[in-house]
Parts: sequence; C-alpha cells; structure tokens
Amino acid sequence: MHEVKKESDIKTCLDEFYDKIKEDPQHRFRSWEHCYKYFQSIEKPGFDEEKAALHLAFFLASWGMYRGSSSVLWKDYTIHKPAIQYLFDSKDRIQKIRSLKDSYRKDEKAQAEDIRTIIEEVKAVQNLYTENLKTSVIKGKERKEFVSVMFVSKLLLATYACIPAFDSFVCKSMGRSSSSQINENTLRYVYNFASLNEKDLLAKKERIEKECGCEQPMMKLVDAYLWIKGQKAKEKS
Repeated sequence: MHEVKKESDIKTCLDEFYDKIKEDPQHRFRSWEHCYKYFQSIEKPGFDEEKAALHLAFFLASWGMYRGSSSVLWKDYTIHKPAIQYLFDSKDRIQKIRSLKDSYRKDEKAQAEDIRTIIEEVKAVQNLYTENLKTSVIKGKERKEFVSVMFVSKLLLATYACIPAFDSFVCKSMGRSSSSQINENTLRYVYNFASLNEKDLLAKKERIEKECGCEQPMMKLVDAYLWIKGQKAKEKS
C-alpha cells in the first residue's frame, strides 16, 4: 500500500471530478447526491422502503454495479430491501452508523472501535445479499453468488458516507489491488489520508456543496480525489 502523504493536487483533482457534475446537471455522478440526500432524511424505521430501494438501485446501476457479470442485474429493485431494512432498523443504528462519517477525526482507540463496527456492517450486508441471491437461477443455471467489497462499499457511501467506494480506481490510488478488503489497514489509510489532507479537502468542501446543493462528507471528498488519481494512474500505465 502506498505511503499516506500530504498531496499537492487536491484542488485540481476535486475540480476535475466535480466539474463533470457542474457541466452536466444530469451527470451519472449526481446519482450519489440523490441517493445520499434521501437516506439522510431517514430518522427512524417506517420510511418509504420502496422509494429507498429504487434510489439505491439506480445509484448502484449508474456507478457500475449492474454490469452483465453482476447478480443484481437479474433481480428487480426489491433485492435491496433487506439491506436497507437492516441498516435503518432503529434510531440507535442510524445514529451509530452516521457517527462513523467523521471517524478520521477521532483518537486511535475510537477509530479502532469504528473500524470494527464498519467491518461488522460490511460482513452483515454481504451476508444479506448472499443469502437472498444464493438460489439465483440465471439463464437456466443456478449460480453461487458472492457480493464484493466494492459493491458494499458503494452502498455504504451512498447511504451513510462512512467509507469511500473501494473500486478499481480508488484501490489503485491506495496501491492496492481492486479486490482489496475493508480491514484495519485500508480504513486506517483513508482516515490518515483525510486527517493529513483535511485542510485542503475542507477548503474545497463549501464551494462544492454550494454548487451541488448537497452535503459532501469527508469520505465522499476522499473518494472523489482517490478516484481521479487512480483513473489518471491507470491511463498512464
């Protein structure tokens, strides 16, 4: 994994990412905003699960999770309901996971507790999807399904913004393979990156939020930066 360091191109990379949205008000990147804003409006169980599942399904589709090799491609939007019901099953869980947005600011002991929580939630969501997809029959054949860390990380970025999306570009930026796991090392990396580059990231936050009309939590800014860096690195390789 690459060494975490203070970067000099935060402004340039964030401008490149968010200018895509600025130039096109219907850009696919806006799917995150629509999804996140909806899930931020949820305060307790009893919300519109149909609407929530549709938001999540479209976000995941526009962020590349409905490609031909994906199991959810063969399911309708209701496949997301069990995960949504689990993640928003009580006021306590909602408050607990929302508190993870700023884990990078906490001390080492508190971060360790948050890391354990995130890993537990990732495994729980993976298990929910795996359980609901295990009897999938696609084109007449039964398929044994596994839900990737990339899929779950994008889901958590869209619902709680507590971690970045561990896709191929973000992982390349970190110096990891695209199959990177969400563990203490990878989460410490993004926390340390956010802490070390906090001043420059926050310097862009207010302008971006004003232009987008949506809160941009730290892990979303980190995700945008690492995504652009990884994309550039891949183009050069």
